Amino acid sequence: MPTASLLLMPRSIPVLCAALTACLLCPLSLRAQSVGVGTTTPDASAALDIKATDKGLLPPRLTSAQRAAISSPATGLLVYQTDGVAGYYYFSGTAWLNLSTGIQPDASGLLPGAPTSGLVSTLAGSGQNNFTDGPATAAAFRAIRGVAVDAYGTVYVADQLSHRIRVIRNGVVSTLAGTGTAGSTDGAAASAQFNGPVGVAVDAAGTTVYVADLDNRKIRVIQGGQVSTLAGTGAAGSTNGPAAAATFRGPFGVAVDAQGRVYVADYLANTIRLIQGGQVSTLAGTGTAGSANGPAASAQFFQPYGLAVDAAGAVYVADQGNAKVRLIRDGQVSTLAGSGALGYADGPAATAQFTSVTGVAVDGQGAVYVADPNSHRVRVVRGGQVSTVAGNGTAGSTDGPGAAASFNTPIGLAVDRQGSVYVADYNGYKVRLIGGATAPVPALSVNGQTLTVAGGNSVTLPTPTLTLSGQTLGISGSNSVTLPAPTLSISGQTLTVAGGNSVTLPNNADNLGNHTATMPIRYSTNDADKIWFTQASGANGSKLEHGAGWLLNYYAGPNNSIAGTHRFLTGIGGGWQERMRIAPSGNVGIGTNNPQRTLDVNGTIRQTTYSQNLNLGAGIQGHFPWTHNLGYKPNLMLSVEDSGNGGAGMYITLSYEHVDNNVTNIWVRNTGSAATFRVRWIRVD
Repeated sequence: MPTASLLLMPRSIPVLCAALTACLLCPLSLRAQSVGVGTTTPDASAALDIKATDKGLLPPRLTSAQRAAISSPATGLLVYQTDGVAGYYYFSGTAWLNLSTGIQPDASGLLPGAPTSGLVSTLAGSGQNNFTDGPATAAAFRAIRGVAVDAYGTVYVADQLSHRIRVIRNGVVSTLAGTGTAGSTDGAAASAQFNGPVGVAVDAAGTTVYVADLDNRKIRVIQGGQVSTLAGTGAAGSTNGPAAAATFRGPFGVAVDAQGRVYVADYLANTIRLIQGGQVSTLAGTGTAGSANGPAASAQFFQPYGLAVDAAGAVYVADQGNAKVRLIRDGQVSTLAGSGALGYADGPAATAQFTSVTGVAVDGQGAVYVADPNSHRVRVVRGGQVSTVAGNGTAGSTDGPGAAASFNTPIGLAVDRQGSVYVADYNGYKVRLIGGATAPVPALSVNGQTLTVAGGNSVTLPTPTLTLSGQTLGISGSNSVTLPAPTLSISGQTLTVAGGNSVTLPNNADNLGNHTATMPIRYSTNDADKIWFTQASGANGSKLEHGAGWLLNYYAGPNNSIAGTHRFLTGIGGGWQERMRIAPSGNVGIGTNNPQRTLDVNGTIRQTTYSQNLNLGAGIQGHFPWTHNLGYKPNLMLSVEDSGNGGAGMYITLSYEHVDNNVTNIWVRNTGSAATFRVRWIRVD
């Protein structure tokens, strides 16, 4: 009889029963040994040791309702939840918890904690319709359509009418790619061209930026300082297949998941497209405008605008023409929120109303944020309910508490790891922030005994007094503070603070005893053992001298033989050395007679470091890992030197990334011939 047969002949049944009985009655020591599946040598520390090279363990897959319906679950029971916030959940003995976050889901399988309101501030933009890079609050945008944020807090902006991709980093706006002239040129970011970019996304590593280049009908990629075309010929169409031959009708939204799959909202084709492994396919939608749910291949969309994808691979669609938020999961399309009727109504997701839906973003707890541009509000879908996060419904640019803040056509959204929401405020020409460390603190005012918090809330306080060393601090009704003359004792001496903000100290108030300066400094021209100022040669110079030589010599103007140049020189005896030069252009040089840049240090220079030499071939990039062990992520100023091969090396990118709070990688990319590079970085905190 074949050994693989599942049939048991009557004579075999007693034998099998005897074998099972023997196993069940085996000694305790044998039953306590490790059991192996797929391994002949189970690990001694495991009760059950499973080994496989091409297999996995598949736990039960349940909806949140099925999971919640388990009667008396055992402590430690593990299941995979397929809806709500999809993922692994275990029973702690008292409640079901998400395995990754430890948070208990609500009745809909969502993880609570997403904010329903927040403070609104301006992250970047002066409000002017223009193009200006520079400090964030002074920068100007032409038409902000899409925003994205990476794991390091860098914000990427699709500035449609300036044909550029902009970056907001460390309070400064700069251009990542694009010349400002409409075109489709690939190549170096500074010379590449876009034509009306509207959607932008960034991968998990923060190294690759994807752009929905609307008027070129292409998906572009910015990586390593280079722009290339990921998919699309530029012709209008809906052709799937190899990315280089595929066509789009109107790519508005773009998103990327953790596996590098790229999703495209093809607005004019009424479909959601997928780019994976060099191939373009249709993820969902028939191409005919409609609102049908069901299998992805037969479902319908009407002008899908924005996209977002969560950690489990679920895709959220801002279905603009239907005024709905749609969900694509496990090959099925459903409606997450919106009745389809145009209007503004919060409440249950099925009956809530939107005036329009253009942008969506999803946070790590499953909250889905929605840009409702025509109502000038940002909404959120959470726990089966729709509520308003920020915006009073009136077009404007007022910062402050969410209910009092105003937007002017918020059209695109992104959310970071901390749950802060970034808003592309289209007609406000600004990038706004909901939540986050830069959100403004509500204004406080005291009038008599009434404390008023900006936003209209007030509380009445009793008349307060504060005693300081027997003195009384009084708060008057005119918001002033009257302090009697206080005294402060320092080693028996008295420090008196007068009403005119002056400080009077008696002699020897520092309690260091009687002392006088033993090396007086005098303004003189001849005393060899003193320090003096004197006029240097030429009408525009002066110097600080000592008997052994001059310490500082300053020249300015035409008499230093270099018109308009300011020079600072030092020397002892007969020698001298130029320490700093300010050229007529305003450039500042230290250790060079031909300064090329202005000196701009924002903060205190804490450390300056040179790397080891790095040999890079043509077109190769490399990095220096700097292990600083600071315990935080420092801000850096970078410069690079090249040598070897006649100094023929060239670089086009010089950047750094934070690995963690103790290690920073500093990157150089060489586009010239082989050369040796050395990077200098200055830590500025």
